[in-house]
Amino acid sequence: MNSSDRIIDILMSMLLGEKIDVDDLTSLYGVSERTIKRDLSTIRNNNIFSANHNMDYNAAQKKYSVTDNGSINSEEVLVILKILVSSQALKGTELRMIADKLLESVATDEQSKLKILLTSTSENYSAAVDKNILPLVKEFSECIIHKREITFEYEDEMTASSYKQSGVPLNIYFDEHHFQVLIYLLEADMTVAYQLDDFKNITEGKHSFNVPANRKLDIGRVINEMYKLYPDKERAKSSE
Repeated sequence: MNSSDRIIDILMSMLLGEKIDVDDLTSLYGVSERTIKRDLSTIRNNNIFSANHNMDYNAAQKKYSVTDNGSINSEEVLVILKILVSSQALKGTELRMIADKLLESVATDEQSKLKILLTSTSENYSAAVDKNILPLVKEFSECIIHKREITFEYEDEMTASSYKQSGVPLNIYFDEHHFQVLIYLLEADMTVAYQLDDFKNITEGKHSFNVPANRKLDIGRVINEMYKLYPDKERAKSSE
């Protein structure tokens, strides 16, 4: 193995969380201690590596390890996760999956602090939905991008009844513990908001459809109109 391959091998091991022992590496690669330390120095002094990672040495264990500087600040992740938990809009498994991914994007030495700050918030988490939301978000996002007509069965919680409709999804927004989808109904020539977790048996058509401009409701305006319907929301918004 040449020096470049060896350096890449060592780097990948460290990026995967392995702690490096110089003596072990000299035996593994059949090179001197000086050579391994030179390899580690090459990694440490690499501009791309140093911009995103730190190399640490534990004198007691005599081992080198790598920590991540993170691609997002811990306070930003904390805010995002606090909002997600409060929304109750995701099943617990989806919330934990997102939380784990966001925690991985934070600097290594900040992750344990965030876990402590989030424990009391998430340990008694109760979801407002009974189905996975992320696959539905993905499916509707594709339909919105490609302007695909869909046929769907919808379970109306207000009337406790199910019915079929056809339309073109226009946008997704969030309100009151649930994601909503704005859909332009072709036969009725109108745009209606549907609760995302109440959709059933969605079938995507093969052709795209250009919705009339006057039927493409502005999400910001929709949300503002909802505040007008609920005075408590309006007061809360104006006090910010």
